[in-house]
Amino acid sequence: MKKARLPLILLLASSAASMACSEGVVSRSEDAVLPTALTMSEHAMINGSKDTTEAHKAVVSLFLSGARGYGEQSICTGTLIHPQWVITAAHCVTEDGYSGPVASSLNSYIKIGVGNTEAQLAKNLHDVSQIYFHENYGDVNIDSRYGTINGDIALIKLKKPISESVIKPILPLPKWLGIDRAAVRDGVKMEFVGFGYDENGGAGTKISFSAPITSYCGAADGDAAKGCQYGSVIVNGCHPDKSMCNSWSYYRYCTNGYFCLNNYTEYVWLPHGSIYYEQDDGGPCQGDSGGPAFYTYGGVEYVAGLTSYGDAACAKTGISTAVQDYTDWILSKAPEVAQGYVEVCGNGVDDDNNGLSDCSDPACAAEAACGGVVDPVVPEDPVDPDPVVPEDPVDPDPVIPEDPVDPDPVIPEDPVDPDPVIPEDPVVPEDPVIEEPAKIVEDFAGIGSNSGFYARGSFESAHADVTWSYYGRTSLDGYAIDGEGLMLRDGGYLSGTVSGGVGSVSVQVKKAFTNKKKRVVYLSVNGIICNWAQIDAYSSDAITLSCDDVNRPGDVSIKVEEDGQQVVIDNLTWTSYSK
Repeated sequence: MKKARLPLILLLASSAASMACSEGVVSRSEDAVLPTALTMSEHAMINGSKDTTEAHKAVVSLFLSGARGYGEQSICTGTLIHPQWVITAAHCVTEDGYSGPVASSLNSYIKIGVGNTEAQLAKNLHDVSQIYFHENYGDVNIDSRYGTINGDIALIKLKKPISESVIKPILPLPKWLGIDRAAVRDGVKMEFVGFGYDENGGAGTKISFSAPITSYCGAADGDAAKGCQYGSVIVNGCHPDKSMCNSWSYYRYCTNGYFCLNNYTEYVWLPHGSIYYEQDDGGPCQGDSGGPAFYTYGGVEYVAGLTSYGDAACAKTGISTAVQDYTDWILSKAPEVAQGYVEVCGNGVDDDNNGLSDCSDPACAAEAACGGVVDPVVPEDPVDPDPVVPEDPVDPDPVIPEDPVDPDPVIPEDPVDPDPVIPEDPVVPEDPVIEEPAKIVEDFAGIGSNSGFYARGSFESAHADVTWSYYGRTSLDGYAIDGEGLMLRDGGYLSGTVSGGVGSVSVQVKKAFTNKKKRVVYLSVNGIICNWAQIDAYSSDAITLSCDDVNRPGDVSIKVEEDGQQVVIDNLTWTSYSK
């Protein structure tokens, strides 16, 4: 299949060192390199074929639109798993921030494109409402030779659902139907689909490639959380995109004008929850990142894998996230997806995981094959062409008795109730009082001053049972929003845990100082970024960053952090959880 286009990471060359898709390297010698992140290891389909399958309309593009200087292009692949949800790779929507992976600053420019070619994608774009990536996502160096990527999975919620009459979603493979190493030994084959680079360096067309799975590492076989050591492989091949050598990030690895690996020894470590496939004959490459590996079980096609990473030339190794190992996470973020798991009658599989399959499942009881009752045909009443209607018999001289006369009827008097009970008017209950969720505003009043020096500190909330930790300063030198606030420094944050649950969260932010750099501020709930905003370089106006419909019970952690220069935050507000 085509090799996928360089992900967000490479596109943002000015901050490549801090992006999640930027190249992660573990040195083994002066000239050796081990790709552990995705700039050079995202997949595209090499030696694949164009995919115009009707069912695969569900394979969509993460299409960059409106980002100044980046053009209009497909940067990653995803799959519609519900009319309003797309599944993809975490590295497609993240970058390596100050304190680990955070939402990419390009996410506000990502649309979901539908179609088979880049021209079709650009004309059929759908707006994004929310992006979630797994909290364990990130590069991991195992030792001096081995490196891997954990939790490379993300979900994108669309602002509006796509009608199933237009695109029928393809469900993620659930853990109760998942594969294991025994299935791999039996020759499990999967079909990879994506919009990435092909063997000729082209990209932007939906291409598929089928290949057997070589190995699986995950919960189905009780593998350790740190993953599985696969071993060393020899890689020979050249990346099809010759323009990669125009980037300073790659020039030192290029030979004869493009990136080549010549008898290169790569050490493969599978992350927990992943599948591995050798792609000597072809497979994913840049731009296919996040794209599906389809697996058919019981006659139903599922998304079993998400293209994650591989060798730098897309010539030998391919690793996909095993979707089955993230079933609980997917359903926690998108519970609507669970409605799609329904019993398929007659395939010998417990599709909906209720312990019953086929005719033993009530869902199949009405099926004729399961003895379902078919409404019988009731014959109409026969019609007598000339029925004889008997006449009424005639009594020639009936005797009509006279009414008897009562000579002196006794008319009883009305009984007198000596003490009638008059019922009281019924009591009408008052309308129930509906309590509004409690609203709490952290205004940072009276938290003291640290004399204008940035420091790590903490303070007790005056409005709730919360201890806030921060990296910043409380002396604002005239940059406050309403006379109070907290100024976060480069990489600064405010974090705390609210008891009892949260319904919604918001915070006011504004730029401090007057240099020309933009700021990006992130608002997280339970470690997941729920919203972010970019503050204009020339504006000093306060804006409100909010996350509606959080609706998390229990203890909920809230964090506000920023990525570059100083910003002021104030009026952190949350409502209590309400069912």
